[in-house]
Order: sequence, then C-alpha cells, then structure tokens
Amino acid sequence: IQASSGSGSISNSNVQSLVVNYPSTPQFHYLSSASVTTDDTIDITVRTETNSVPHLYIFQRQNLFDPLLWETIGEVSGSSGNFVTFNDTEVSPQALSYSYRVILKNPCGYFIDTTNVGTTILLRGEDFQEEFYNTLFWSEYSNWDNGVDQYSLYRSIDNSPESYVDFVNSPPYSFNDDVSEFIESEGKFCYRVQATSLPIADFPGEVFNAYSNRICLDYDPLIWIPRVLAD
Repeated sequence: IQASSGSGSISNSNVQSLVVNYPSTPQFHYLSSASVTTDDTIDITVRTETNSVPHLYIFQRQNLFDPLLWETIGEVSGSSGNFVTFNDTEVSPQALSYSYRVILKNPCGYFIDTTNVGTTILLRGEDFQEEFYNTLFWSEYSNWDNGVDQYSLYRSIDNSPESYVDFVNSPPYSFNDDVSEFIESEGKFCYRVQATSLPIADFPGEVFNAYSNRICLDYDPLIWIPRVLAD
C-alpha cells in the first residue's frame, strides 16, 4: 500500500505475501459411453480421475430440435473412483438417438472444461418370415477420439440369455441374420448392438463399450396342414 501527503511525501507499507491453495483438477474427464440400458434409460459415463477435492459433473443432453441448445439433466458431485455415471430416464431410446456432454465445475464455482459428445446407437430391424431371416440396421456411435473398432451383434431367442452372433466394422451398419435353423423355436428374436472403441492415447490398455436399444421381432406361428389321404 502506498500513501501520499498533500506536500508530496510518499510512504509505502510493508510487503505481505499470501499463498492461495487453488483446488486441484482431475487431469482428464472423458465421456466414455452413452449406453442404452432399458427401454427408457440411458447411462452416461465419464472416465475421470479420483480427486480429493469434490468437483461437480453437470450432465447435459442436446435438444432434439435445436442442436445448439444443451439442457442440463442432472448433476453428480465428487469422484470417489475412475468413473462417474448419470442415469437419464426421461428418454425414448427405442425411437430416438440422443447426444450428451458433461461440464466440469470446481468448488470455487468455475467451469473447468467440457467433455467430448457421446451419441447413442439406435437399432432397428425388419423380419422376412417367409425367407427366415432378419435384417438389422443401426446408427453410428460417436464420438470416441479414434472412432469405433467394431459393432458386435447379440441375439436372444425366446427370452433365452443373449449370445454373440457376429460383428460389423465398416459401413453400411447392417446385418442379415439367417434364423432358418431356429424354425422350431417360438419365433421371438431379440437383438442389441455393442460398440467397442478403438484404443485412446490417454487411456492405454482400456477400451470403452456402448450398447444400443433392444428390439424384438416376433414370427407368426407355423401351421402345418397334413395331406388328406384317400381311403
């Protein structure tokens, strides 16, 4: 502090140094998946770093009609592990694909950074009962840094546990599933797709997965009409 008199004399105060401890910030925060878990729920997960100072993770969903508008759908405080997840239950993933991002806010109230955007997979299908095959087609998952390694297709028959069918790793993202060997089943075929990321430099040895919605295709029962034998 400096004081001056009317006669021009100047006097300076002593010097005092203050050390301010600014909250440490996680070194990384990455939207690792936007994954459909039920017919009306999407899990959004952030890969982050365990931090002794609790930060606020603000989850936002892109407006379906105005892509420039992002709406806050929830907040999660702190990080006791490497992943932070929020469940979005105000969605219809059977009919629409959704995009998300997460904003990180420190305890001082400052916005630190915004993650990449994650966009869910929308799976659709059509049955061709006379030929005994189903056609599946889906939207691309985005946005991992290096893109998608492959899409794995899983199938359930008559409410049995899911089993791996095949994979697709290049456009067009579709698959024809021959189900002729299951002609004696009840004819209920359910599917979902799993996207797997290519390696990401910031997370060596890790890959991320995201799932599509689940769809079911129901076949009409087969009716066998025996021949009439003459007496």
